[in-house]
Amino acid sequence: SLNYYNKKHEDEVGQLSDTLGSMTRQIENVIRELRDRNARVDTIINSMNDGLIAVDRAMHILMINPVAYKLFYVAEKPHQIGVPLVQVIRNRQLNELLQKTISTNRVNNHEIYLYQGKKRILSLHASPIYPMENRDTNIGALVFINDITQMRKLEEMRSEFVSNVTHELKTPLTSIQGFVETLKTGAVNDPEVAGKFLDIIDIETDRLRSLISDILE
Repeated sequence: SLNYYNKKHEDEVGQLSDTLGSMTRQIENVIRELRDRNARVDTIINSMNDGLIAVDRAMHILMINPVAYKLFYVAEKPHQIGVPLVQVIRNRQLNELLQKTISTNRVNNHEIYLYQGKKRILSLHASPIYPMENRDTNIGALVFINDITQMRKLEEMRSEFVSNVTHELKTPLTSIQGFVETLKTGAVNDPEVAGKFLDIIDIETDRLRSLISDILE
């Protein structure tokens, strides 16, 4: 009877040991998979051209990539996760945008101007971070940061170009229109005057043609 009990006990211990061993291997596989997944996510985040910052509802950093540090001229430091964002990036507009996104539970966009180093314009796109299958509340906010300084400069150059071209085109057109009206009111009957006016119209037409050619180039 004692031998039977010992054998049964050994069998139960053996089964428990096998079960624990199997569970341990499963846990190790899950941990390994999570580490691989986190490594892939970190690689993607760190290779992005845009700045990326995620915070929880208390405005503590959940995620921040190297570009975000550079855009705000902040030295990149390790172990920033869990640190209040305001201690890392001291920008009132950035913090207010994230707080607004968390409190309103809505996407918010904003542009900010920075004058540190040189004048720069940053576009901020903030959106709530939702838990799985629940969009009624959020667990924080995520903001994408893009330097649009060069784009704004190009837009200003385009606007200035259009303004200059419009002025340059209007001048010969106004001249041509004025001489045509004068010819219509009787100057066409004076060969000498009409000839001079037509010469000027011809010159202004060549000027228009040259302007249009420059624009196309």
